[in-house]
Amino acid sequence: MKRWLAFLVVLSVLTLPARAYTPALSRSGDYYYIIDRVMRLWSSQIYSYEGDAETVEVPAAFEEPMDFVRGGCFKERAKLRRVVLPDAPLGVMSGAFTDCPRLESVVLPNAIVLSGNAFFNCPALRTFEFDAENPRYRMIEGALCALDAMRLLTPAPDIRAVYNVPEGILALGECAFYHREDLVAVILPETLSDIGGSAFEGCAALTSVNLEGTALKSVGLLAFRGCGSLTEVTLPEGVEKIANGAFAGCASLRRVRLPASVREIGKSAFYDDPQLVLSVPAGSMAMAWAEAEGVPFIIE
Repeated sequence: MKRWLAFLVVLSVLTLPARAYTPALSRSGDYYYIIDRVMRLWSSQIYSYEGDAETVEVPAAFEEPMDFVRGGCFKERAKLRRVVLPDAPLGVMSGAFTDCPRLESVVLPNAIVLSGNAFFNCPALRTFEFDAENPRYRMIEGALCALDAMRLLTPAPDIRAVYNVPEGILALGECAFYHREDLVAVILPETLSDIGGSAFEGCAALTSVNLEGTALKSVGLLAFRGCGSLTEVTLPEGVEKIANGAFAGCASLRRVRLPASVREIGKSAFYDDPQLVLSVPAGSMAMAWAEAEGVPFIIE
């Protein structure tokens, strides 16, 4: 009878809509974590850290090995100065250590996997410690870069009004320059082919980015959302995809030139751009999209 009741309980959980199921938070010391043993929708994650230590050694496991550190897990830890990540295959999500004003150094073992910029708005961060033979990461001109696709993850800390992305970089990682409100201009290398999600989101002062001089193929989700000072953008021939929200909420954006190579544009790519007029080639996919979505355009 007990086995039958247990089966009914599990069955009832499995038949719930995904949004109706949320695994419980567990606590261990200063950490909250999630282990989803039922539906495996949430994986095992370090959910939040509530301590105030200056040095934190992030655990690899609680009841079982953790899969990743959630974005925002260590947000606004005002006293945090040093982070030691475990030598285990642990993912660290974008923004996991955001807004830590005193964070100075991070120990980055070989097995750690960063999904994007885990350390945005950490102005004191100067040092990433890892083996010279680390197969995943390198420091290039002060920027932390992933070697798998030559992705810039965390830019050099001393960003001023103008930032030169190092030569040879192929991609900007997720949230690379997220909410860098002091950033006015970015100089991109010719090699750049991909701009990750939210890479420049919230860069309110950004007025200049030389996209037309790159090998760009894809502009990611929310890549330039909220860049309120951008007025004009020219995408180079070769761009194939512009994701949802890529240029949304750019209040001053008046002209975006789209090439004939574009094959996919997200429905909300240019949402809430009240002054925008697209420049598109005659007969192009971009022209058809603008007509269908009611976005003003001219033919060039």
